[in-house]
Amino acid sequence: MIPRSIVVMGVSGSGKSTVGRALGERLNCEFIDGDDLHTPESIKKMSEGTPLTDGDRSEWLLRINSRLSDASKKSTGIVIAASLLKAQYRTKVTAGIQPRPFTVLLSIPLAESIQRLAKRKDHFMPPTLAASQFDILDHTSEVDLLVDGTAPLQDIVEKIFDRISINQ
Repeated sequence: MIPRSIVVMGVSGSGKSTVGRALGERLNCEFIDGDDLHTPESIKKMSEGTPLTDGDRSEWLLRINSRLSDASKKSTGIVIAASLLKAQYRTKVTAGIQPRPFTVLLSIPLAESIQRLAKRKDHFMPPTLAASQFDILDHTSEVDLLVDGTAPLQDIVEKIFDRISINQ
């Protein structure tokens, strides 16, 4: 059922990877964690508490676009979890992809993001960078579905599944 790829987006700690993985399982398709596509330099920078610039994200955005393009050419859908906080990032990763990937933005409050990041072990994103993500978050454009990221996982997956079923 998934020839159209899905991009699950949001600030760090919003549940992108958890939701994306569960959605990939539900749809029986490949899941890619966008964190795995960052350059080592970007990961180092974030782990040191320095927010990425648009230039830092450039190669990462190209890598995501490439994965989406490959899936489109093979007529197989994939689920990718990636922050993609600005509309310009979403435009870059979906450029040239047909059908255009379905985009989901998980929304959580800043305090929730900080709390979730503080609980993480072995992840490069420190809680001190949470506010910088909210500073650049554009939740009004290039988003097909806005979802409350504090809802139970199964409810989030079902809401997305129901919506993509209608839009296929």
